[in-house]
Amino acid sequence: MAFAQGTRWNRLYRPGPIRVLLMGVAALATVTVTVAGSVVVFSAHFLGERLVLATILTVAVVSALWYTGRVLSAGVWVSDWGLRITTVKSSRRVPWSEVNVERRSAPTDAVWCTSTGSVPWRTPVHDRSLDFVGRAEAYDIAANALVDWWQGHRG
Repeated sequence: MAFAQGTRWNRLYRPGPIRVLLMGVAALATVTVTVAGSVVVFSAHFLGERLVLATILTVAVVSALWYTGRVLSAGVWVSDWGLRITTVKSSRRVPWSEVNVERRSAPTDAVWCTSTGSVPWRTPVHDRSLDFVGRAEAYDIAANALVDWWQGHRG
């Protein structure tokens, strides 16, 4: 599957307040770990001890920053080329010519996709997502925008 270079990916919705709040807590925790870890590293008496502690601290901070970035970028992205679903664990890109998009209302309101030869999968655009809890209008706007992109670009 070839990906068109230079294609700009657009997110159909902003992260919701719950996701932003959780990322603020994660950022605060990362800063706390960094400061506390730095104190521990600089209070060590031996160089070898400092190097081991600094390595552990670096791995912890980089992992926390990576995770925070993945959570913030998770969601549905669209372009003229196709659809990209990004989660904390993975990312899936499918060209519009191979994807089918539909809104379903049972058991929850959600947008589901299928691609050629795959089982249906639920997108992060659903009414119980961190981005849409208590924000029914934002969910409707995002779901309609995704369906509109698909209808405007399917091959």
